[in-house]
Amino acid sequence: MVHPRLSAFSLLATSILVATPSWAQPATKESDADASERQRRLETMKLAAAEYEVSLDIDTKAKLRLQAEPVLRWTNPVRGTTDGAVFLWLVEGRPELAAGIYKWPSASGEPDMEHELSSLSPRKLKAVRGGRSVWEPATPGVELKAIPGAPVPADSEAGRSRQLRALAREFTAFHDNPPRPKEELRLLPQPIYRYEKTRGDLLDGGLFAFVQATDPEVLLLIEARRGAAGFTWQFGVARMTSNALHANHQDKEVWSVPNCWEQVTDRSLPYTAFFRQKLGQ
Repeated sequence: MVHPRLSAFSLLATSILVATPSWAQPATKESDADASERQRRLETMKLAAAEYEVSLDIDTKAKLRLQAEPVLRWTNPVRGTTDGAVFLWLVEGRPELAAGIYKWPSASGEPDMEHELSSLSPRKLKAVRGGRSVWEPATPGVELKAIPGAPVPADSEAGRSRQLRALAREFTAFHDNPPRPKEELRLLPQPIYRYEKTRGDLLDGGLFAFVQATDPEVLLLIEARRGAAGFTWQFGVARMTSNALHANHQDKEVWSVPNCWEQVTDRSLPYTAFFRQKLGQ
């Protein structure tokens, strides 16, 4: 999620809330009205995602397929975000684009939904909304690299699933925005998306999230791809926030991006954000 600024008091208060284990918090039951409002927000987020038509820039007629349901529903009390969801657009079972659509506090009368788009593609993308081009990054979103020391991909899907989770645990990711302390992000233990049936040089893969609270800040792709020596495990990393970020593999830095808050509305970059959005605009 894109917003980098909160007051010191808010950060202290919300960090205390996040640090409190779930078993120590009073049990609450969601009311019917709250559940209905949560479902209404989800439907609004799904409609917002469906407004984007995404294609590979080499073939604008071949549209990426939007997953109708989000792969992750999240909140971030550290930043004051009460509800958000992550949607994916796919090509032959592989996620090429991730969008975060979330509710952000706003002044009375202003739209309170915001969108962030992050390319997960090793190729260039293009997004159209309302019949006009709204995002056309000049570069691919990820660079795929071999995972040092990774085993040969297992023959069975179950074996590869175990390998995916074990390989993801070898990575760590951090916010790094001085003068604030460096913050390690939490890896969700299961992939938020397991690749559908693939073909050709892509055998298998999973998409993992490093989160603040449950808000994904860094996305990690791990894929079994064919090379000159057969199938090997490869990785790629993408941002889901304007903060400066780092990712390590077994304590060696393998990826970093600077704070991009001043460029976050640049529609030629592989990560961009749209503020105060409403349907059909």
